[in-house]
Amino acid sequence: MANHDYIIANQSGAAFRTDLNNALAAIVSNNSGSSEPAVKYAYQWWADTNTATLKIRNSNNNGWIELLQLDGTLTLENGSASNPALAFRDDLNTGIYSATNDKFNIATAGVERLAISSDVTVFNDTATDTDFRIEGTGEQNLFRVVASSDRIGVGTATPSNLFHVAGVLECTNIKILSTNSFESSANVLEGQGSKGARIRSALSAADTPSFSSKDDTDTGMFLPGSDIVGFTCGGTEIMEVASTGVGIGTSAPGASLEIYTSNNTITNPLSANNRIRFRDNDSTGTNNQPMGTIEWYSNDSGRQGIAAYLTVQHDGSTGNGKFSFRTANGGDPAERFVIRADGKVGISSSPARMLDVAVPSTQGNVGCCSFGNNKSDNAAAIMFVSTVRDSSSSESFLQCNRDQNNDGQGAAAMFLIRTNGDCDSASNSYGGISDIKLKENIVDAKSQWDDIKNLRIRNFNFKANPSQKMLGLVAQEVETVCPYLVKEAKDENITSSGSGDEGTTTKSVKYSILYMKAIKALQEAIAKIETLETKVAALEAA
Repeated sequence: MANHDYIIANQSGAAFRTDLNNALAAIVSNNSGSSEPAVKYAYQWWADTNTATLKIRNSNNNGWIELLQLDGTLTLENGSASNPALAFRDDLNTGIYSATNDKFNIATAGVERLAISSDVTVFNDTATDTDFRIEGTGEQNLFRVVASSDRIGVGTATPSNLFHVAGVLECTNIKILSTNSFESSANVLEGQGSKGARIRSALSAADTPSFSSKDDTDTGMFLPGSDIVGFTCGGTEIMEVASTGVGIGTSAPGASLEIYTSNNTITNPLSANNRIRFRDNDSTGTNNQPMGTIEWYSNDSGRQGIAAYLTVQHDGSTGNGKFSFRTANGGDPAERFVIRADGKVGISSSPARMLDVAVPSTQGNVGCCSFGNNKSDNAAAIMFVSTVRDSSSSESFLQCNRDQNNDGQGAAAMFLIRTNGDCDSASNSYGGISDIKLKENIVDAKSQWDDIKNLRIRNFNFKANPSQKMLGLVAQEVETVCPYLVKEAKDENITSSGSGDEGTTTKSVKYSILYMKAIKALQEAIAKIETLETKVAALEAA
């Protein structure tokens, strides 16, 4: 790779030969290099090794012209319609060029005639007065586009309408006669049958449909736009079929089926203008008899058949309905979700309560339900349980039973959370995680003697339940002795407050920590008692 300024200066013989050899090396290698020659001349060659392109300097010596790739690939400048990249010597505005990436253009007389891109081929894209003609073996104008009149002719060079067939266009049992006597508002296709069939010309309006009965001209099918078929009744559009789907009330459905209408001021769902009705016409409905079903069908090679379906069935024989959702898991669809007529909801179960969730025997070792908060700024209760009844030691928020099918130890309640705040446990065993592998900085606790001695154990009752006498502490009094035993939290979800925040706070005592303090104080008391016992024994022995 070499470049040279092609100036041989006066110099010694050896230097002269070196300089000359360098100039010859630059010539034979076409001034090859990753950067352009420092000294440039008009029509100078440069083998650009950075872009792998052979270039020549232009006549004004102010730019490079790419000729071909160094691997032999011939490339052209993009060019333009008036200055094609590849043209004829005696006709420089006729040839080929590329208007943009992925586009091939042909121009004559400096005007684009044909444009071929990755998605479309266009003749006369510049809308000039240029005709397009296909010639047959015996017909000069087998197909002709006349640009000046925006018309297409078949068998004629002078079409008189947008599409003009000079002759007979034959289809199965249909002929369009070569005559100009029809009016655009009453064109008729006549069948070959004994009675014939009449289809009115497309008028692209709901009140004058393109295809209708001769006795009811405002009911039928019309063509309101490109790739759209509309259906009208009494001059009012009722449905359109477009490339995107079927629309009722819309000409641009966004799904395979879309019902579009206004329900402004309507509050009764059964008065909605876009409702769908499945009607059971059986006056003697029986329990589980279907009223209507929507199904999803799979054509997968691994399993072809119904993958899932929604159905509404008679719930009993009184005309009430239950909603059932069923899915297939390797076999026939089975019921996974049901809403009974009385509002009870069951997941993999026949609900006996308002919400009944069961793990079927076909499942592995999975839980029955899971509650999770996946919103990092959501501080609300993950699970909220409430009752409109007053608190009671015999009524429960939560009841946990064992052996519910009563085939082992016998059905029994093992744990209950009562509505008055009590917790009933069959084992009376409560624990906290205490593994040493989870702990560090383990030291003996300091004395708790004074804290326990200074706490005031009180009798009291809660204002909401005057008849129940309690034994315990008052949080505000505990704060004066052991502030860390008291926590204060916002009151939430107690009334019908829309935000959940009641605007008040309530303090509580950490009794589980207090028990540990009491054990430490008891250990201190035991140590003192043992010391006193030793002293008493010594005195008695003296």
